[in-house]
This record gives sequence, C-alpha cells and structure tokens, in this order.
Amino acid sequence: MMNHKKSTAVLMITVYSAILLQHCGKQPTSLPAELTGNLQITGFHMDGSLFDSIGINLDDFDHGTMENPATLTDLVIGSHRIFAYSEASSGTTKTVEIREDALTTIDFWMTATGPYVGNVAPSFAATDVGGNEVTSESLRGKVVLLAFFEHT
Repeated sequence: MMNHKKSTAVLMITVYSAILLQHCGKQPTSLPAELTGNLQITGFHMDGSLFDSIGINLDDFDHGTMENPATLTDLVIGSHRIFAYSEASSGTTKTVEIREDALTTIDFWMTATGPYVGNVAPSFAATDVGGNEVTSESLRGKVVLLAFFEHT
C-alpha cells in the first residue's frame, strides 16, 4: 500500500511539473495597454514674457530644446519630475501628475542667469582652501563674494 501512495505522489508531481514548465518563459499573449496622458510646458521670464524655446528634462531624460510652449505626448500616467531650462535661465524643477487621456499644463517662471543685478549666478562648484566642495546651490540666499586670482 505504501508503494502505491509513493507512485501516485510521484506521478502527480511529474504531471504538475510538466504543466508548469509548458508555460514557463513564454510571454503573455496580450500585455496590458499603458495608460497615458499629455503635458504642455510653458516657460516665462519673470516679466511675464515667453521664452522663445525651453529645454525639457523629464525624469532625468533630456528631451532637448523645444519651441515654447512645449508639448510632450503619450506620457505614462503618474508623477513625473520636470526640469525646465533655457540658455538665459538657471532652470527650475517641479513635480507634475499626468492624468489619463488628459492634457496637463505646467508653467515655469525662470530668472535670467548672468552677471547683472536681479540675475541668478550661473551654477558652479569649487573647492575651498580647506578642501571642501562648495556649490552655488549651497549658497543660494546668502551674500557671496567670489575672488578669482592666479599665482605662479
């Protein structure tokens, strides 16, 4: 009687294994469709005028420079991080929620980068005399005097 139970168990394991292995490694016959939406991004100067073109970086993928306003289509729904920039601005980052089959709009107000009053200093990184790295981002909101010199 004991051998009959063993052989039945072995037969059942063999049959189940064959059924499982038959479908192992095969792709599903149909994949679920991705839900998508669209995004319109507009870049403004602080005076309210539009930039001619803006650079778009979506979730760390650079889409390059596009005509302003820029539209990205067929984006997967959910939260996305957007960095908008231009040649004349330091750029800024925002998070946006893309909704299914909808056009989401987001506006960026960007300050000009340059050496003039009211402009933002260009991004930089330097090493101080103590060997510590200093970045422009770590100094935002503080009064900073930069002295450039060379010695031989």
